[in-house]
Amino acid sequence: GTLAFSRILVDEEIVVVANTDGTNPCSVEVIVDASLNKPGDQFGLLYSNQAAPQMPSAVVQHAAGSVQVTETDGSTGSGPLNSVRVTLAPLEVQILGR
Repeated sequence: GTLAFSRILVDEEIVVVANTDGTNPCSVEVIVDASLNKPGDQFGLLYSNQAAPQMPSAVVQHAAGSVQVTETDGSTGSGPLNSVRVTLAPLEVQILGR
């Protein structure tokens, strides 16, 4: 499984992503704040517990209707939203910031 969350302080977003699977790598899209992170912006890799981590993709914008997001209450949304693709090794944790 994968765990991802972010914290925003004024105008800065920090994203934490963890792969809890001890055997398999994973690649996930992580939603980021669209007002703070524009398409093409690049998050820096502030921390990884792996020796050779893979950098996240640049921020990508997804138009309304092009994605399906399951909300915590079980409803679904369809964008628009911005995201970054993060690829993690087994048991890897990354902290991203700009």
